[in-house]
Formats: sequence, C-alpha cells, structure tokens
Amino acid sequence: MIHGGLVVLYAGLPALAAAYALWRWRVGGRFDFLLGLTLASLLGAGLAVLLLLLNGTLTGGSVHATETVRLAWLITSGLIVVRILDVSLGWLAGLFLRRRSRGGLPWYAQFAQRAALALLLLPLTLAAVVVYRPAGGGGRTPDAAGLPFEAVEIVNGEGLRLAAWWLPAQPPAEAGRHAAPAEVERRGRQTVVLCHGFASGKEESLAWAATFVLAGYNVLAFDFRAHGQSEGRLCGLGAIEGGDALAAVRWVRENRPESAQQVHAVGIDMGAVAALEAAVSGPDLIDSLVMLEPYGDLGRLARTRLRRLAPGPLGGWLRRATPALISAHLGVDIDGVRPERQIERMWPRPVLIVFGRDRSWSTIEETMSLNARAAQPKSVYWPSDVSERERRAVEPSGVDDRNVIRDAAGLGGELRADPDVQLRTLRFIESARRLPVL
Repeated sequence: MIHGGLVVLYAGLPALAAAYALWRWRVGGRFDFLLGLTLASLLGAGLAVLLLLLNGTLTGGSVHATETVRLAWLITSGLIVVRILDVSLGWLAGLFLRRRSRGGLPWYAQFAQRAALALLLLPLTLAAVVVYRPAGGGGRTPDAAGLPFEAVEIVNGEGLRLAAWWLPAQPPAEAGRHAAPAEVERRGRQTVVLCHGFASGKEESLAWAATFVLAGYNVLAFDFRAHGQSEGRLCGLGAIEGGDALAAVRWVRENRPESAQQVHAVGIDMGAVAALEAAVSGPDLIDSLVMLEPYGDLGRLARTRLRRLAPGPLGGWLRRATPALISAHLGVDIDGVRPERQIERMWPRPVLIVFGRDRSWSTIEETMSLNARAAQPKSVYWPSDVSERERRAVEPSGVDDRNVIRDAAGLGGELRADPDVQLRTLRFIESARRLPVL
C-alpha cells in the first residue's frame, strides 16, 4: 500500500502543484507559487540531464529525451516534497514556540528546522539513488567482438519486457582450435545464462560470453529490469529481480529446447542473488550456479555499508531510515531478502562461490556468511591479486573516466574482467554434475 501511495504521489504531485499555482494566480493574482514551481521545474530538468550524463558514463549508454522528461518530472516532484517538508517543519517549530509565522522564528529554531529537513532528506536521497535506475542502454553489441547473435525479448511474470542477446555456440573451426571429444558432444546443447550485476548490463557480459561461446556453450545475456534496454525503473538489488532471471531461464527451456540439455546460471552480486532465487523457484530449470560476490542478507549489507559511510549517531539514523525507505519504494521488505537461507535448497545441484576483493558494494563478510550455509556439492574460489595487477599493467596508460567513477562508487568490475575467474568458472561448469539422489 505504501509503495502504491508513493507512486501516486510522485506521479501526481507536480500536476497538483501546477493546478494550485494557476488557481492562486487567477483568483488572487499571486505569482509567487507559480514562479517557485517554474524554477523547481527548470532545476529538475537540469539535474535530470546531469544525472543521465553520469549514468551514461557509468553504463556506456546514451541519454534519451523521454527518460530526461521522466526523470525531470520525478526530481521536480521531489523538490516539491522538500518544500512541503520545509513548510511543515517551520509550522511545527512555530507551534512549539507558540509564535505566529509572520513573527518569524529565532535563529536557533531556523537552524533546527534546516537540520531536521537535512536529516529527513538524506536517507530519502540515498534510497532514491539506489532504487531508481534511468534508462541508458544501447552501447556495445556482440558483433563488435566478432560474435554472431540474435536480439530477443523476454517477458517476465509482471509483464516487463527484458532486452536480451542469444549467442549460439561457435564451431571449433570458427573458434580457431581443435575441440576435445567432450566439447564436441556438448557443443550447442548446453546454455549459460549470464546475470549481470548492479548498475551494469548485458554489454559488460561480452567477455564472459566470448569465453563460453568459444568453448561450445550457447549464451543468453539479458538486462535486468531498470537496467540497459529493459523496461522498469525500480532496482531491488536482488530483492525483486529473481523473476527476471527465472523468465530468462524459462525462455531458454521453452524457445531453445535443443540447446537446453543443461542450463547453467552465472551471476554477479545482484545477479547472483536473482539467479539463486530462480534456481530455488525452478529446481528443474537450472543445473548449476556460479555466484560472484554474492551477499547473504540484504538488510544487513545495507546497514554495514551505511555504518561505513556515516559512523556515529548520523549513521544510526541512516541505518534505520534508509532501509525502511528503500523497502517502501520497492514494496518489498529488504530485511526479508536473505539468500543465505535459500542457498541450502540448491542441493543436490553444484554451486561455485567466487569471493571478491572487497572493492564492490557487496562485502567479503557477506559472501562468507552465504558460503557457510551452502551445502555440498559446492566449490569456492578466491581470486588472487596477481592477475588483477597484470591486467592493469597492460591497460592503456590513459585514465578511463568511466572506470574511475565506477570504482569510486564501489561498482568496479575487477571480477568481470578477470580472465582467471572466467577460466575457473568455465572449468566448474564443464565438470558440474548433480549429486545422485537415492
């Protein structure tokens, strides 16, 4: 109910404010509210353009006019909420001090009013930054890497359309090598579903796709909701994306049955959690699972990150308010998102858990918590820093603004670009077998 109310509020508030401003102008001849709304709209448009340019830098996408209007409307609505909160706090301060507004508030009351407003807006802003994802896909395509593909569309259980690429396995001759007998036997009959991470997209799965395609596996790479070219604008960090991963796997089973002798899922952070939920929801759909930098408890992870962001009393307030606001906007209680309680249900299917280097928004402690609950057959891989240093040593000396921003935001893609992690994942999938059940 709260989620629906927030949607109505954000959608209708600018229109209601415009109607009220016009009424004040026509009835009372007062332009103050209309002028303030106009300035808020211009500020919202400017911030929308800046945020979309930043998002395009992070994702490699472009800025769309429709998305600019949508985001400007949302920001304008947020600015109106700020003004309503400010006026309400001023009224409460005057009521507490038993002063009329025309008499003005003393300086200490005005300071308290602004401090209270900042305390309310900070968790609201953090929640909005995490949850809302503007459209911005349309970057690289597989043919740029020499990989044939087919652009397909997947519809999830909520009716959202997800953009995806189907990449068929390449014959050994095109892969430029001789194939082993086991590879010849499975070639084109098994599929790997790639589930990207937070603030990423299928474009960043191309290196992984090339590894699997050349090894004889078909690949389905798709954009989660609110990412890339898919529909939806709310991201749940894995809380609401399980249905997307399940829809992707079912699409393979139903539309490419000859290529679904076995279906393996590979997920990064948010994508790993979504893939796990899909595997648990459809035990006969996914045969093995690779989880890179997964978390065990989303609510606990959010509070850990907020504690590092702002220790002390401010951090305590943020740890209480921000998760609650994220849950309200998503319509899902993030404290109930606990993959560590689901991982045991992967049995008897094999799972590979890959630890990160504690440079992303997930943490090593969270991955350890999930790993402790995983049952056999499971494998664990700790990537070394050697390959990472070698990769950075051969990169061009110029600074990539996109990587700088992503690293600063904790969205670095070390594991995504680590050839050792890709090779370890490939070897795991090649040998993945369910435990026999008597």
